[in-house]
Order: sequence, then C-alpha cells, then structure tokens
Amino acid sequence: MTGLRFSDIKKLLWDDIQASLDNFYISYKQSKTGNAEYYPIADKTLKILDPPKENCKKVFGGV
Repeated sequence: MTGLRFSDIKKLLWDDIQASLDNFYISYKQSKTGNAEYYPIADKTLKILDPPKENCKKVFGGV
C-alpha cells in the first residue's frame, strides 16, 4: 500500500514514520539508490500497523 520495495520494507524502522499536521509519511533512504524518499501513508495502512514500538525497532520484525 506504500509503493516501497520489499528490500526497503525489511529495514523500515519506526523512526522512519513521521507525522505532519494531519498526515503520516515514511521518510527513509532507499536501498537501491541511496536517495532520500518520502511516501505518504494512507489511513487504511495506519489501521493495519501494530502500535508503534521503540524508534530503533523494525516495523515488520518478522521479515
């Protein structure tokens, strides 16, 4: 639901999820290119995520 590559999802940390006034977005460095990327997170996506953990922990620990 985000358009991220699997390799980038595997290393996604809670610290990479940022909030603005009324939105959430993912801010991270892309594995393939090393470029900074910003992706908005849909409300539907937020609903399926577990509650946030420590910032240095992976969002998807099982991958």
